[in-house]
Amino acid sequence: MQNQAFTLSSDFDRKIFVTKLNLSIVLMENNADNPWLILVPMVNNVIDLTDLTLDKQAELLSEINKCANALKELYKPYKLNIASLGNVTPQLHIHIQARFKNDRHFPKPLFGLDANTFASKALAQEAAALIKSKIF
Repeated sequence: MQNQAFTLSSDFDRKIFVTKLNLSIVLMENNADNPWLILVPMVNNVIDLTDLTLDKQAELLSEINKCANALKELYKPYKLNIASLGNVTPQLHIHIQARFKNDRHFPKPLFGLDANTFASKALAQEAAALIKSKIF
């Protein structure tokens, strides 16, 4: 029996592709002020972290650490917010947000707030490539 091909929710269509890891697709929010990654495990019909096997949970945690460390190294944030909410998009995904004491929304959560977007698609792609280079 063949495995069903992975389907990424259309809710992620407007995100910026960063890279593909062993388990997850790494996407980036179009937020020029707060580097913000989203990891989506490539497993269909998974809503909650606990829906993954323990082995897949451990693999996802390893990928979260790689991405978090990349943001820490590149941007030196005051704090990283790492969360899995899924109230709007029920497909399992993990947010990793870099927060700074001087960012315009600190200490409020970034979800649902306006963001300064990248001035061009080229600048967004440049940021994604830089992050990718630190993940690997």
